Amino acid sequence: MDEQEIDLRAILGVLRRHIRLIVLVVVAVLVVTGGVVYSLKPEFTATTLVYVDTARKDLLDPDALTGVSSSADNARVDSEVEIVRSIPTLLRVIQDANLLSDPEFMPRIGLRQEVMAFLRLGEPTLPTGEEALNALVSRLQNSISVQRRGLTYLISINAEAASPETAARIANATANAYIALQIQSKTQSVLNSLDVLEPRIAEATTRLAQSEGAFDTFVEDNVDRLAGSGGDIDQLRQRLTAATSERERLGSVVDSANASLLQNNYDQLASSLQSEAIAGLEQQRADLLARINSLEPTSGDVVNLRGDLASIEQRMRSTAEEEIQTLQQQVTATQDEASALREQVRQSFLASDLPPDVLTNIYELQQNASLARSNYERLVARVNDLRAQADLQVADSRVVAQATPPNGPSFPNTRLILVLAGLAAVGLGVGLAFVVDNFVGGFTSADQLETVARREVVTGIPLQKPVKREDGQIASAADLVITSPLSHYSESLRRVRLRLDQLLLDSKAARKNRRGKVILVTSSLPVEGKTTTALALARTYGVAGQRVLIIDADLRKPSLHKHLNLGSTAGLHEYLAGEISPEESKSIIHRDPQSGISVVLSSNSSNLPTEHLLTSKTFVQLIEAATQAFDIVVIDTPPAGVVVDGVYLMQFADVILFLTRYASTTQREVLNTLKTIDRSKDEETPLVLAMTQQPDTARSYSYKYSSYYAD
Repeated sequence: MDEQEIDLRAILGVLRRHIRLIVLVVVAVLVVTGGVVYSLKPEFTATTLVYVDTARKDLLDPDALTGVSSSADNARVDSEVEIVRSIPTLLRVIQDANLLSDPEFMPRIGLRQEVMAFLRLGEPTLPTGEEALNALVSRLQNSISVQRRGLTYLISINAEAASPETAARIANATANAYIALQIQSKTQSVLNSLDVLEPRIAEATTRLAQSEGAFDTFVEDNVDRLAGSGGDIDQLRQRLTAATSERERLGSVVDSANASLLQNNYDQLASSLQSEAIAGLEQQRADLLARINSLEPTSGDVVNLRGDLASIEQRMRSTAEEEIQTLQQQVTATQDEASALREQVRQSFLASDLPPDVLTNIYELQQNASLARSNYERLVARVNDLRAQADLQVADSRVVAQATPPNGPSFPNTRLILVLAGLAAVGLGVGLAFVVDNFVGGFTSADQLETVARREVVTGIPLQKPVKREDGQIASAADLVITSPLSHYSESLRRVRLRLDQLLLDSKAARKNRRGKVILVTSSLPVEGKTTTALALARTYGVAGQRVLIIDADLRKPSLHKHLNLGSTAGLHEYLAGEISPEESKSIIHRDPQSGISVVLSSNSSNLPTEHLLTSKTFVQLIEAATQAFDIVVIDTPPAGVVVDGVYLMQFADVILFLTRYASTTQREVLNTLKTIDRSKDEETPLVLAMTQQPDTARSYSYKYSSYYAD
């Protein structure tokens, strides 16, 4: 399988030729990027880290941890991330951080309204009320980002703001609002449960009272059956009645004492409690009040007496509270005694000799009372637990790292943006260089020229450094054919001659048995080495022993005489214009002093259109005479892509050599000129291409086989 090698030398050549374009693109991109970056408003980012504890700890039972699966934990952490982003959290942040009065988040005119106002199509108005709040929430959503740190239980809350302090404040406010809402949510959940259970307690209390009352009523209704038998039941009933009456009396005293104490009615308090200590203190209090009332309000003794009065009232309150507490204990003891006596009455009643139907009803009532009591106790216990939990709720999440004001802006990252812009600019510049080189700019290799033009390319003619002659003038590169016949330049011309000779064997001239062959040398634009190549090619034929005539047919800007170092004389222009008589026609033919070939010069340039001279009968006769007298006739034409003179000369050619300058003439110009030549030349006239002024860096083979040349 063929392997395609990367020609690094060719790539470096492209970069070298278009280094200005690359540098210009890089500078332009960096300047534009720098202007944009430094015009952007800096943004600061602060981060708060929150840890989500999935254990669901209970302060009332810290050792009881709820175990859940890892997948459930991950789902919960992801859910908490969404809760942090939720609208309720943002509204709490707006309230806690007072963002409605923050200049950065205050309502502002939108871009659309600014444009409308600039165009005088409307008056801008600030949003108010719900619209302003929605706009603030939307702006806050854009400035806050929440994400989970990998697979950990950490949530990072990032806040962006124009100042570092504001960014840190918003990040911390968001974390605190989220945790506060989490506690509120858990507390509200407990309160909702209480709202459901508390009405059930009242129902359970009623059912319990009804069950107990039904049992006691049944006992009361049937206890007369056993009354005549004596025993303990009568005594227990009497004791129960006495205990119940005592409990009610003591309860009434306690209620009355509490009411009097609450109203600071010490007279009634002493009467209710029937306490000698309180009665004595009350007498002392009455005496102090009488003395205070008898003195002037501004008297100094009044202050002391009021202090004593307050002390006595405090002693009375303390004594009353102690006695009320004692009475409360007695009430509790009496209640317990009554409950015990009631249970004894029940047990004695059950142990007595009762009919089966009565026993069945008793057991049924007892079971109902037991179930009602159990349900009541369970509800009361649960309600007490929920009330304790409502006051002891803690958040499952906690802040592990509060946000601090950042030292530098997070956006724009000037260094990173400029570096990326520079890399992108270099890539863009290199890409443009290759685009220009391969599609827009000139050709840089014979393969490229042959591929694009779809024509045969003979060779690449190397670029030669200027050399001065003895008279100080710059010598023509065509002199190398004579002075350095083994140079690479001379070898490239011989390669051109070889291919032209091969084409001339099958040309129209060969079929017509015409002795001389006309080789027309042309190009798209000026300064493509056309005259130099034509002269060097003619000398190559001359050195090979053939009779050669080269005609400078560029009547507008002739230059062949400069290459031959000949002065301005009458030439082809004067001959075609009829300024030279037929007898003097031989005077326009000169001899090349180096190679001996014949030369028709046209040293005097014309300021008028000259295409009619080149299509005249005189020029046709000149070409016919030249082909009879010479073996090779080389015509140096004007650039076919600039003027039409060279196009008219295509009719005389037996073979056409089209030249294009290395990396100079654009591909479009070359293709357009070739189309023009195709329309003008004979279909049977062959056309070959060659690349001129190709630098040594573009010819890798010149290094491989340099020993064969003698430059």
